[in-house]
Amino acid sequence: MKHIAILGCWNSIHVEKFAEDLHTHSDARLVAVWDENDSRAAAIETAIGVKAASELADILKDPNIDGVILSLPPEKMASLVIAALEAGKHVLADMYMAINANESGRIERALRNSDLVLGIDMSLKHRPLGRGVKEILDSGKLGEITSLRIRNAHGAASNGMLPSHFTSGAYGVFTDLGVHTLYLTQWLLGQPKSVTAVATHYTGGTAEDNAVCIMQYENGAIAIAETGYVSPKSPQSIELYGVNGAMKAGGLTGSVHYCLNAESDLGWQENAHVLDTETSLDAWLLKLNGSDPDMETPPLSGLEEGIQLAELIDAVYRSIREGTKVGLIRANLV
Repeated sequence: MKHIAILGCWNSIHVEKFAEDLHTHSDARLVAVWDENDSRAAAIETAIGVKAASELADILKDPNIDGVILSLPPEKMASLVIAALEAGKHVLADMYMAINANESGRIERALRNSDLVLGIDMSLKHRPLGRGVKEILDSGKLGEITSLRIRNAHGAASNGMLPSHFTSGAYGVFTDLGVHTLYLTQWLLGQPKSVTAVATHYTGGTAEDNAVCIMQYENGAIAIAETGYVSPKSPQSIELYGVNGAMKAGGLTGSVHYCLNAESDLGWQENAHVLDTETSLDAWLLKLNGSDPDMETPPLSGLEEGIQLAELIDAVYRSIREGTKVGLIRANLV
């Protein structure tokens, strides 16, 4: 039985889902939750029925707690990942582990020579939409890829439903909904050589709530990531174009369709339905218990993916601040 704590309730929806999923595991039990904000801690305590700890140190020094799940403000994620690793805890970070290359290097050094499991919940890799797109891409049907477009947005800021802390800091939608577009782009096309990002503050907060990033690749391919909190009714969508055809996924139907040049008379064909796989939480717990997830499913994202994502997030925000195209700064790993 693994005893798990949740540290941070930054994204309460994600935290409640983690708690719900943990209750389905016979080999894991959620024993504690903590947040630096007392009101958030009290709210999540009520929502998930687990008593909130008053002191973070009490959780980190507790020898009975095996692992922690982190949902934290972007600028605080890396420092607590490091603190948890140094305390001997396995870590599952929500969406990303760090937001720049320097933080990634510090995490790599904290993890080095340990037997701890660091996982990152890049959840859309495990969903049918993402897996269906990856299946078409890996089949080679589309040929060399020329462009990719991913959109992930909703209207919670414009309709007043979004908690204020998501738009009142230095980092906004590109460290929330936009993160999904970034890691999916890396999963499908790899790391770009440069990015150009534009962001606006439509609802007046200090953090961006409406944004786009254009990524350029060595072979001339281009990827566009669109995100925002001010787009009501916006369906998640992915478009992939290659020299031999095209693929459209999500949108109003939520399905995956492709159309090939050589089969143009057949028009748009629907790809066979792809089922859900185990989640990142499932895969993390399997590793904690000494097993590996099914090799046919997306493996648990870890240090390597976290480093690449941190490099990309850093470039996105540098481009926004500087108003120009920027290259990626690589993590300094020793």
